[in-house]
Amino acid sequence: MLGQLYEDSDFFPPDYEKARLLYQQAADQGDAEAQFNLAYMYDYGVGISRNHLTAMFYYLQSGDQGYVKAQFKLGEIYSLGYDVPQNANRAIEWYRKAADQGHIKAQFQLGEIYHDGDDVPQNIDAAIKWYQQAADQGDALAQYRMGSAYYAGQGVCESYQKALVWYQKAADQGDVDSQYNLGHMHEQGLGVPQDYVKAMIWYLKAADQEDEGAQYNIGLMYRHGQGVPQDYAKAIEWYQQAADQGHASACYNLGLIYSEGEWVPQDYEKAIEYFMDAARQDHASAQYNIGVMYENGEGVAQDNEKAKEYYKQACLNESQDGCDAYKRLNNE
Repeated sequence: MLGQLYEDSDFFPPDYEKARLLYQQAADQGDAEAQFNLAYMYDYGVGISRNHLTAMFYYLQSGDQGYVKAQFKLGEIYSLGYDVPQNANRAIEWYRKAADQGHIKAQFQLGEIYHDGDDVPQNIDAAIKWYQQAADQGDALAQYRMGSAYYAGQGVCESYQKALVWYQKAADQGDVDSQYNLGHMHEQGLGVPQDYVKAMIWYLKAADQEDEGAQYNIGLMYRHGQGVPQDYAKAIEWYQQAADQGHASACYNLGLIYSEGEWVPQDYEKAIEYFMDAARQDHASAQYNIGVMYENGEGVAQDNEKAKEYYKQACLNESQDGCDAYKRLNNE
């Protein structure tokens, strides 16, 4: 289209006004692609002042003629309530038009809407139908959703083998959640023979994308020598990476290591710092250990009232040790 040449050319600077005029001429003659491009210029203020009403007018004209990009965009607009009242049913209507033409992202978004059931009744069967269509076209997020559906038996019969197939497809495209889940399934022997080496391979791929759960699990595997030679220094290193991202169990484990002087010089101040990071996330064992440290004056000034406070928090988070310690201090 000639307008696109003026808007985005490798040969001369863009002339947005010329592009707009050419799009306008074609749009006035009913060209659906030109209507979409004109809508886009008004929507994002490309070379002209933003005007969402005008953008919406041309998106609707283009979408009504079956232009798939406009249909998907209208689905987004109604789904997000972007300068129009949010309307899930209108979003579904437009996403459906695009999805029926094979638009992958529209298919995935329909799956999300029906899966979440936020503004429309939840419909897992419909969600699976649309996820399947997007997944079959190679959409990694849809493939991950299909893997999770088979893993949990949600809308389909539970099948670890089928979950593995879909997670593998998504993981090969770099989907971090699928990489983590493959690590977990190989570690636990779910649908495959237990294989710590393969588990480590997938956890490392996820960890390279800063997945804190994978980093923590790698720390555990180094601690126990699963799939790798036992290496306490590397365990601490991976726990630390996960803890730096706020992973509660990693923080708790570092607290234990420093409080017990396990593999490192004992350091109660560091221990309580890590326990506090975990306790703020309602980690019951960390809360209990902070109580112990206040009761014994380890790394902090001895304070039975603060000890009771943390024992109570641990108890409320279903720690029997916390409940027992709270009762004991209350009765002293």
